[in-house]
Amino acid sequence: MLKAWKVGIALLTFLLTGASRADDILQGKLALSGSIFSPTCNIDSESRDQTVDFGQLAARPEDSTSRVASSQTAFTLRLVNCDLQLLKNQSVDVLLTGIPSQYDPRMLAVDGDAKGIAIEIADSRHRIIPPGIAVNVATLIAGDNELTFNTSLHIFGKRVGAGEFNSTAQILLRYF
Repeated sequence: MLKAWKVGIALLTFLLTGASRADDILQGKLALSGSIFSPTCNIDSESRDQTVDFGQLAARPEDSTSRVASSQTAFTLRLVNCDLQLLKNQSVDVLLTGIPSQYDPRMLAVDGDAKGIAIEIADSRHRIIPPGIAVNVATLIAGDNELTFNTSLHIFGKRVGAGEFNSTAQILLRYF
């Protein structure tokens, strides 16, 4: 009886595996990835997403190559709970992702009807932060830190055209 039982299991196994055709077998691939990081500082929720409004500006074409059309408008990025034990140099670089202006690649391009303008972003020491280039902006202290930036709108010669405009950039922080 035990022998018949073993023969029955062997026959069932053969039927289940050997009877299927090779083209009935489907294969798949599973890729797993991710990253783990230790946040040196957290960005305060109130300064994470910001809007700088230049308001209404009178723009008159000029013969000059470039001139500032607005006074500097400041915004602050507040970093909280900074843990300096995770840093060697206790400093932070800022990298702006955005489209460089055709008029000056150190500035951000604008979308909209307005023409002949670009937006400059600089750190608190008035060093321009060009799109796509990391700039060291501060030495951090333990706890909370404030990074202040200035923005200004530039007009380029006789190319200025009236209309609304906007621009978007992400600020990426790299700690050292």
